[in-house]
Amino acid sequence: YKTRYDRDIYFVDRSGLIKSHADEGLIDRVNIRTQPGIDSVAETLLGSDQGSLVFDGANGRVFLQYRYIPELDWMLLVEQPERAALAPLRLTLQRNLAASAVITLLVVLISAYTVRHFHARLERMATIDKLTGLYNRQTFEIQFATAIASAKRSKQPLSLILFDIDLFKRINDTLGHLVGDAALKQIASVITEDRRDSDLIARWGGDEFVILLPGCSTDHAHQIAEHLSRRAGES
Repeated sequence: YKTRYDRDIYFVDRSGLIKSHADEGLIDRVNIRTQPGIDSVAETLLGSDQGSLVFDGANGRVFLQYRYIPELDWMLLVEQPERAALAPLRLTLQRNLAASAVITLLVVLISAYTVRHFHARLERMATIDKLTGLYNRQTFEIQFATAIASAKRSKQPLSLILFDIDLFKRINDTLGHLVGDAALKQIASVITEDRRDSDLIARWGGDEFVILLPGCSTDHAHQIAEHLSRRAGES
């Protein structure tokens, strides 16, 4: 019982003499009234039939439970060191703290992911045209100003192509806006297929598109515009 539960269990008679103990050398030889620690509460426990007491033992505080056994006319004493009594509480506390730490970490990670995801969505909504997936006009204007400043510093050519879809209003009026939206998506797909990484393509508004071509001469930009016009007509 001591090995499993870390408790000392023994019997004393009404005078305090130990009558049964795991250490046989104490039986009928030692009185708890003279034992350091328990001697401070011996009179109290011997004067009542049952209860709980605490005393300072050699290795720290000890919790003591006692009960009178009429059949034996002895007192049953159960001693447990404070460290053993509090061990399950400490273990539970440690487990709870660990679980709380894990839950807190998960909440922080989920919150961070949610905030980043929401921020990315807001940023995309603010910069990208929802229908075509191209940059919107506001974003293009900011990038355009930056490109002009860069071209002036580097003294490199900068070209711009602005175009719209012929008869687009007729498409919407006769075939419906869903077909018109599909036409806009198709044109956006065509003009993004062969672009360079440095090119900036945006939906200017309605059926109008704009392409910014850094480092591209006017002649080359004209060739690109003719090529896109043919591709758009084929699609």
